[in-house]
Amino acid sequence: MDRPNPYEITSYIPGTILEVSVNVGDSVNEGDPLLKLEAMKMQNRIEMPFTARIKEINVKAGDKIPKDFLMILLEAE
Repeated sequence: MDRPNPYEITSYIPGTILEVSVNVGDSVNEGDPLLKLEAMKMQNRIEMPFTARIKEINVKAGDKIPKDFLMILLEAE
């Protein structure tokens, strides 16, 4: 079984992106908010798992995404 890539922030449930709180190139600290995902009428705040830089953002507010969708790609600072 492959271990998940810690630099990939993927959706663990299908839902709708409500808000994206970061931009490409931002340096983000552990615990900082990345985005809000609404699923099953609940708002899920996705937080930064560790300090890194935002390399790529594949979602915007209003997007409906499936489970396991790559939302944000990180890179080491």
